[in-house]
Amino acid sequence: MSLDSEKTGLIPNSPIHCISTKEKVGLIAALFPTIPVMIGTIIRYPFSKNPSSALRKELIKYFARKMLCQITILQTQWVLPTSTEAYVTWIRSRTDVSSEPSTENFESEGFKIHWIGSQSARKIILHYPSGGYAMPLHKGHFDMLNSFRKKLEPKTDVKLAVLEYALTPYATYPTQFRQAVLALNHILSSGASPNDILLFGDSAGGLLLLQVIAHILHPYPTIPPLPQLSSPFLGLLFISPWVTFGSSSTPPTSKRNLDYLNHTILTIWGDAAKKGSALELTKPNHGQLCEPGGYWGEPMKAPSEWWNGVEKISTNILITSGDWEFLHNDIQEFGKSFKQAVAPRGVKINVLGEPNGVHMGPVFEKLWDFAPNTLTDVVIDWVYERII
Repeated sequence: MSLDSEKTGLIPNSPIHCISTKEKVGLIAALFPTIPVMIGTIIRYPFSKNPSSALRKELIKYFARKMLCQITILQTQWVLPTSTEAYVTWIRSRTDVSSEPSTENFESEGFKIHWIGSQSARKIILHYPSGGYAMPLHKGHFDMLNSFRKKLEPKTDVKLAVLEYALTPYATYPTQFRQAVLALNHILSSGASPNDILLFGDSAGGLLLLQVIAHILHPYPTIPPLPQLSSPFLGLLFISPWVTFGSSSTPPTSKRNLDYLNHTILTIWGDAAKKGSALELTKPNHGQLCEPGGYWGEPMKAPSEWWNGVEKISTNILITSGDWEFLHNDIQEFGKSFKQAVAPRGVKINVLGEPNGVHMGPVFEKLWDFAPNTLTDVVIDWVYERII
């Protein structure tokens, strides 16, 4: 295994992006409009409709929403540590993780797999992470995965595999989809059995997981097929999955500003991911095939028969969303349709909504060190029950 410490979270051998002086000034300028509104948020907080939400959480949500609307994807990537840097920093800061940084670099395909935990462990959690295909890995991802490991530790060892996919604008659909398939294929080809593997995707990673499921059922023409599964996977976990590039619905006005994502951010990320692909020509709610031959890129639009055979992939599925998140309606609508398609075939599927929850609530809490809420505990317990 090789550890690549380049200052790039993008495709290997691509030039390191250095933003211009004008773009750096733009970053500073983008901060100024946030100041008066954040002051106003502090003043209004005691009288707000959601005083149960910590003030720090409200400020973080507003700041993230405002900044992600105003700065470009490349400016965002320039500000943040790369995925590899975030991984190395996290694992070296932990006293409860005995392993050293261990990364497999698939340079020719443009992705990496970062490992946490004992390599001798038989059970594996493969994580397809969030980020809209535009943002790198962060501590919230690793903390969420580590909470699974710590819960399981008294009973069994588990190793955690985290996909680092190539980022937009350098890589577009179906690149990340291909990398997700190749990562899983590598783990299976290394001798792991599906009944020792749990697959987990949050937000854009949830979309990747749905694409992988669709690929098993309906191989994508230009992506290598996965080997025939010898058994179902332990479980499929989706936290706030992105079920369509962008967003097909709008929350009620009363909830529109309660999340840190909004229509503008999702459109920026979705357009960047679709650029140059067949999906770029697909109009929202067009009602036609999203791309020639299937629904890999837009699972929300797939008919129920598209999912025939999911019971052979896994019989345990959990889908969650937050009541306050911008994608809540999309996720719940998809979850209801998906459940109707797979439950009659013996799949145990739960579709949960977190009261007062934001996008990727459990991961968001881990990123900003908020106390875990009920959904976080439910998710951790669900993973525990699948693996033990």
